[in-house]
Amino acid sequence: MEETAQFVQPAPEKTLLKWMAVSRPYKPQSRQFFSTAIVIAILISIVLVLAGEWMLIAVLAAMIFAYYVWSMIPPDEIEYSLTSKGVRVQSLLYPWNTLTRFWLEDKWEYKLLVIDNSTGVSKRLYLVLGNQNPAEVEEIMAKFVLLEKPDPTTVDKMSSWLLDKFPLEAR
Repeated sequence: MEETAQFVQPAPEKTLLKWMAVSRPYKPQSRQFFSTAIVIAILISIVLVLAGEWMLIAVLAAMIFAYYVWSMIPPDEIEYSLTSKGVRVQSLLYPWNTLTRFWLEDKWEYKLLVIDNSTGVSKRLYLVLGNQNPAEVEEIMAKFVLLEKPDPTTVDKMSSWLLDKFPLEAR
């Protein structure tokens, strides 16, 4: 008796929701913000020079420069989509089985979909919703991934406290 192999045809990817939005939250910073940041960096660099930490000084300078560039160059508009196979950002697919939880949050007047990813380099994805209805996104995401906002970590609490106590620009 001869056995025949059964092949299962994979289902084609179906788009459940698609929207266009900027690739990252964007807030142009004021001159006062960068002046304050540079003064703080110089003061920290003086302490690091006395400690002989030249590499940390270089890292600090690189971080200030990178933040300056990100604040001066507006982001591109890209396509986001929720599909039957996962979340697509442009052509990059994040499969549902690698996504652990999601939640919505606001940053600089942008509504963000935040997704924890268990694999790859990007452990947390921040997708700008733009004009997309957050309730519609939440409804689709909840079918595949757990809706749960994690408690703030110690680092989150410390950075919030620092930003609250020492703002880099006038409010």
